[in-house]
Amino acid sequence: MRQITLFVLFCFITICFAQNQGMRMIKCQKNGVCNDENCGKSGTVPNNWAVTLENCSVADCSKLTGNGAIVSTNACTSCFQYDTPYANYNNTLCVKTSAKLLAAASSMIVVAFLFLF
Repeated sequence: MRQITLFVLFCFITICFAQNQGMRMIKCQKNGVCNDENCGKSGTVPNNWAVTLENCSVADCSKLTGNGAIVSTNACTSCFQYDTPYANYNNTLCVKTSAKLLAAASSMIVVAFLFLF
């Protein structure tokens, strides 16, 4: 029972650290303006960008995806700080590629084998 509890705790901690989100600044400002034309599409609402000094960031990441959303890789990068996100093939979703997620999955498989054998 103790081994199962440790395994579940390990999986929970690994997944939590791999899923951190934040705001990353993007250098796409032109003439003091951050908008879809300069930075790329930003979700379900047009021009969902905020100006921060000389950089831009998505103003509301909750509006990045949803019904009818069109996103750019810049918008995805702004909302997902600890991953290497990019827009999928038809620019409707942000897809995360992360070495942390791969390491977490590998670690969980190794630990599972240790407990099973």
